[in-house]
Amino acid sequence: LFRTSEGLCLLVRGPTNGVKAYAAPLDGIVETDWAVATFTMNWKLTEPDRLVRFEKGEPICMLCPYPIELLERIEATTMRIDEAPALEAEYKAWAASRTAFNKRDDRTPKDWQKDYMRGKTATGSPAREHRSRLDVDRFDRPGASPAPSGG
Repeated sequence: LFRTSEGLCLLVRGPTNGVKAYAAPLDGIVETDWAVATFTMNWKLTEPDRLVRFEKGEPICMLCPYPIELLERIEATTMRIDEAPALEAEYKAWAASRTAFNKRDDRTPKDWQKDYMRGKTATGSPAREHRSRLDVDRFDRPGASPAPSGG
């Protein structure tokens, strides 16, 4: 049974970067701030008559705390990129840089553009805020020794 603070739900989904032959994980939101029952992790079988096996210890889902109110507060909008000239200029600079990088004959498989990881755009503009690593706590069990922070 999972419990979260008021206003937080769990986004339940398949393991990040995990692949399961013949099965696709289905995402779901669970209101764990009030629910008093368990929930299921659901998978869609993608081909008939194929065996799908989960081995002991294999991750079957990922739990992401999420402020449920945020989902309902977001206002989705579509617009043409030329309606945001500064964004369009940055995007075009990135696209040109990526095209030139991919055409380089001296590029090795280990080479890659690291602008995003460095928190800057292709034109060198710094991000307002950038994280290349998150420092998140592990699940803690009451009465257990505290887990080391940061992963």
